[in-house]
Amino acid sequence: MIPVVVGSIALVAAGYGLKKYLNDEAFFESDVFTASEEDENDDTDALSSFNAIKKALESSTLKEAFLALGEIKNLPPELNIKQSQSYGETAIDLPFNDENLAILKYFRDVLDKVQSLLNTLLDQLDMFVVKENDFSKYSHEEKEQVQELVLFVQTLQEVLSLPLTFDNVTINRAVKRGYEKLKHFEAI
Repeated sequence: MIPVVVGSIALVAAGYGLKKYLNDEAFFESDVFTASEEDENDDTDALSSFNAIKKALESSTLKEAFLALGEIKNLPPELNIKQSQSYGETAIDLPFNDENLAILKYFRDVLDKVQSLLNTLLDQLDMFVVKENDFSKYSHEEKEQVQELVLFVQTLQEVLSLPLTFDNVTINRAVKRGYEKLKHFEAI
């Protein structure tokens, strides 16, 4: 019986000490929590996080868009788009100067917002498809929203398929224009 009581007291004391340690502000300012901020400034982290969001868009969100659009019957041929091949990873030969890093981080932020917007548009499309999967029976507003989604997906595919650089020194102008186009879709 005594070992159980002593063990219980030790367990309570350890729990109290752990709680006090975790409540200490210095713990949250330690290297454990600031490491992610330091990694944000790391050159390769900017490229890897850009590639990660790009890969997430390709492997899930865009596939969901194509599946949802494929469920709609009587979709006009100009709205019937096909999924592109794999977009691949970004070239690592790009020099990590301040300008390229800033642009890459901007692209990453745009893709993050694009993914959020695309998920919202897909939620709306899901409601249309559940209610009625025949495009010819959609209201004028629903047809316009499907057309906007298709245009958005086509633009995203084009941007993701463009090489980031042609000369391994600067970021391709067509890519910059593509990301600006994507940014304008946020107003939909």
